Amino acid sequence: AFPSYFDLDRVVPTWWPSRTSLSPRVSEMEMRFGSVVDEEGEQVSPDPWCSEPGVGCADACCADPCCPGCCPGFYVFGEYLFWRAHRSCRPHVGLTTTGTFDPNENTVVEYGGVDYDWDSGVRVGFGHTMASCWDVAFTYTYFSNEGDAFTDDEDARLIPLAAHPGWIAASSSLSSSPGVEEASAALGLDYHTFDIELGRQFQFCCSLTGRAFAGLRATQIDQESYYFYANVDSGTTIINAYDEVSWSSEMHGFGFRGGGSLNWNICGSCHWSLFSRTAISLLLSEFEHQRTEVILDDASGLRGRLIATGECHDIVPVMELALGIRYDHGCCWLAAGYEFSTWFNMVNDIRFATDTNQDNPIAQESETQVIAIDRGNLSFDGLFVTAGVDF
Repeated sequence: AFPSYFDLDRVVPTWWPSRTSLSPRVSEMEMRFGSVVDEEGEQVSPDPWCSEPGVGCADACCADPCCPGCCPGFYVFGEYLFWRAHRSCRPHVGLTTTGTFDPNENTVVEYGGVDYDWDSGVRVGFGHTMASCWDVAFTYTYFSNEGDAFTDDEDARLIPLAAHPGWIAASSSLSSSPGVEEASAALGLDYHTFDIELGRQFQFCCSLTGRAFAGLRATQIDQESYYFYANVDSGTTIINAYDEVSWSSEMHGFGFRGGGSLNWNICGSCHWSLFSRTAISLLLSEFEHQRTEVILDDASGLRGRLIATGECHDIVPVMELALGIRYDHGCCWLAAGYEFSTWFNMVNDIRFATDTNQDNPIAQESETQVIAIDRGNLSFDGLFVTAGVDF
């Protein structure tokens, strides 16, 4: 008789549906980034970005598409900022000769400027990362910056650019020579930003991760400028005439902000990584400006005060870029780097460019004034050092 191939004693079951398999299930991502054993028995990875796939947590990262920054939980961080601001500020020009501006001769001038100093700031934030690799975060940044400059010239060859030209011309002490003898300037700035972000983390390979985010930004930036022009008595060295100009601008903005970041583990290291961060914002902003000018000339008895105020609305684009290095150890991490940002349309300085009736500036009619608005950008750059903890 022919044996029955369907007899139960000829079939040895190796797996029953009611029993749990002894082999763990392998996901598609684990198969893609799974390690391979070479001829010597060492584990290697088919991923070209993984320099050391068999060391430490690199294998775990390759097996987890959300690794390393997607562990659910909360995090907080604090940053020390060492920044400086930049904006165009040229309070005077200096003549290279004792002559005046003559169209029939070559007149050479040198711009005098004032720059911000390096100052400290702070940035703090906290957030929550979900198991789905989505996260939400809040960040606050504060920075205050100042700068000043002083120039003197015994031959009074400093031409004041921020002063009212009609008042300078009417002053017998300030207009008796090509320019003024002393010129000084000071700058001040306060910077506040509040950011709320919704982000998503991605795993491109075991050594390269990224994050995309979008959210809202609210900001307040206050700017101040101060200019002082004076002539002194040669005998007593006491100021006998001066023109003092102050300008302030208060900006409130609110709008959208979005960007992304990349993080590359150096040579497959579980601790050291390089990162970059970019962001773009569009802020609907309201500006309030005030310009005050005070002149005093004891010789001619000229005393006056001029106050100009105004409000305007504008769209302020912002571009940000940061580059740095990061160290992770357990639930703690440190980072340091350099960052740049530019705020467009942030400077709206009102000034009087000329005066068509300079004989009596105190009695000027409004139609005789030529008013100019100087537009410009505000930029920041500097170092940052970050410390954070996950819990």
